[in-house]
Amino acid sequence: MERSTRTAGIGALAFAVLTIMALAIANPPGGSYSLKDITNYTAKSHRPAAFVSVYLALIGVIALLLMLSALRELAGDSPRQKRAAQIFWSAGLAAAAVLAVGWCIELLIPLSRALGGAKPIAPQVAYEFTQAGTVIIWGAGFFLLGCSLIAFAFASATIPAWWRWIAAIGGVTGILSTAFFPSFILALCVVMLGVGLLVHRGTAATTAAQAT
Repeated sequence: MERSTRTAGIGALAFAVLTIMALAIANPPGGSYSLKDITNYTAKSHRPAAFVSVYLALIGVIALLLMLSALRELAGDSPRQKRAAQIFWSAGLAAAAVLAVGWCIELLIPLSRALGGAKPIAPQVAYEFTQAGTVIIWGAGFFLLGCSLIAFAFASATIPAWWRWIAAIGGVTGILSTAFFPSFILALCVVMLGVGLLVHRGTAATTAAQAT
């Protein structure tokens, strides 16, 4: 269990931090339509940021898979817990796949212009691509991740109750992340879960050493 909690904690922290960094560096236009924001986003000078962002986001997805695989080992053995674990794992895998696709669509315009040449593109079209990526990430991706976290709260048996509550709260905010702003609470819950997993691992190790 100690190795699983440590791995899950590292994966959770890496996923949250890398996703936030990818969003901050990509700085995609959103909210109200702004021609200036679209122009800056599609400018040649923004392409390095787009490449960095897509790699950070995709590495974050790998970290998410690391977290999911480790948390899967903490599931209980009862029939109810096994069913919840199946939902947790399936929804988590689907979330990882959707997030990877969503980030590529979010950053499609600057990346395609870098790879295929800076051909003229209507600002409205560029804006719709970024919004499509946003809907996929904050809509389907975080929705599925939220369902996965809620299922984990029911599947786990050997972890403290407060972990399950944080997972459940993060799951609810993930489902509500289509509105964008709840996703910040989701990220906070994932960070708290990651820190808690690492702290618990250290506490367990200290206790074991003292007992020896």
